[in-house]
Amino acid sequence: MTNRRDFLLALGASALAPSVVRAAERAHQRAAGCANPGSSAMHLRGVGIQMYMMRDEMRADLDASLARVARLGYEEVEWWGTWGRTPAQLRTLLDGIGLRVPTSHVGSDALEPAALDATLDSAATMGIHTVIVAGMGRGYADDADGWKRAAQLLSTAGAKAAPLGIRIGYHNHDREFRKHGAMSALEILITESDAASVDFQLDCYWAFKGGADPLAFLKAHKDRIAH
Repeated sequence: MTNRRDFLLALGASALAPSVVRAAERAHQRAAGCANPGSSAMHLRGVGIQMYMMRDEMRADLDASLARVARLGYEEVEWWGTWGRTPAQLRTLLDGIGLRVPTSHVGSDALEPAALDATLDSAATMGIHTVIVAGMGRGYADDADGWKRAAQLLSTAGAKAAPLGIRIGYHNHDREFRKHGAMSALEILITESDAASVDFQLDCYWAFKGGADPLAFLKAHKDRIAH
């Protein structure tokens, strides 16, 4: 059975898998040596890594994991977690190794009223431009009304984030493609949320797993899918 990692490998995003990271490092070293013996990195313009995929490595050694990503030539990462550091400490660490953090993944609880200010302050400190919810928590029922409430949470957070130059986003899994009446959960989120401040990040693997055609969905909602 195909799993998420197999799918990413097939798409050529295999640098996210630890064993392939090692292979990529070896290839990088060979190519860098041939192209420019004095060069220490090849820059991968416009390509970043979702750090949630490297969570085990980051738990073991945060600094070494990030340094490894930078050594491979990546310049951007999608952030996840706090790792016992303050946002300012994380920003210092990332700046020191030359990694930008344009987006981050958070739980839906990070957008609830009691946590939203801290979430946005952290994003601003780290230079994050889009805070992306990677799935709704248990407080949001998997029915049409629950997804409408979720859309309202995204929109309310988006309105508060906008003056800071920050947007709110949503990352799907397979359950967002279940139908609730005429529309899927993700279609409800797209329809009910505020386009002025809320974007969507289409996870093609989970879209396919949920029975959708990722390319067709992307084309149908190209004005809202920004990541």
